[in-house]
Amino acid sequence: MKSFCETEWLDFGYRSDWPVAQNFHSHIRYEVYYFHSGVCTYLIGDRIYNLSPGDLILMNGMTLHCAKIDPNVPYVRSVIHFDPTSLQPYLALPHGVPFLQPFRQFANYRLSLRGPEKEEAEALLERMYRHGAAGGEVGRSRMQLAFVDLLNFIYDRCRQPLQSLPELRSEKERTV
Repeated sequence: MKSFCETEWLDFGYRSDWPVAQNFHSHIRYEVYYFHSGVCTYLIGDRIYNLSPGDLILMNGMTLHCAKIDPNVPYVRSVIHFDPTSLQPYLALPHGVPFLQPFRQFANYRLSLRGPEKEEAEALLERMYRHGAAGGEVGRSRMQLAFVDLLNFIYDRCRQPLQSLPELRSEKERTV
């Protein structure tokens, strides 16, 4: 295990390799899950994902989910749980983008990052880790800013799929 950083609204496990309970769970926070290595089948609701290094999963947290891993192969992942309401000040910045939209519209979604995109995502996670490990007020602040940068990176990769979603007509349809 590399690191676990925690603030009042964000929990971050970087390159975690500790054993995982392979049971379904849910939580109220949103989740960003990045798969570094191992053999893992990820179950989210009624969907099954066979993961490859560079796969990044967005989850709203409330959908039951579970990682099924091969215990004979080191399982390395980075996981971020966060409270989306705490990000409102960042969304209100001039020229801000709606980086929480993929979590809200998709609820759960996999991005398969390869090449330069994979390298950039890993660099952003490493920067979060480095700033969080530095500690103190400035370290935590820089970790949070690096996380907002990661969310912007994710949003940029989700823009095309978001635009192809059909518009829902009523509040009832959006709830369903």
